[in-house]
Amino acid sequence: MNWVKEGVNFVINLDVMNLLSWEDIELRACGLKEISVEKLQDITEYRGTEKDSPIIKMFWEMFGNFTQEERSKYLKFVWGRSKIPLDCS
Repeated sequence: MNWVKEGVNFVINLDVMNLLSWEDIELRACGLKEISVEKLQDITEYRGTEKDSPIIKMFWEMFGNFTQEERSKYLKFVWGRSKIPLDCS
């Protein structure tokens, strides 16, 4: 167990952890529970197309109709993570 503590301390000073609740730590480590279409649109980069193109508009309309579970699975497939990081908002 001590090696886990040392590993965490390598990434973030454990003294800072004492200032946060477990909810704050979870939020910072895992990201927001709800996947907001607007937040995802804000951090999306477009290459070879514009955000106003018809295909992009159709994609966002379709994604907006996904359930939270479907959004999470989609992000996991295309991004390797199932949530939007907290610092991307």
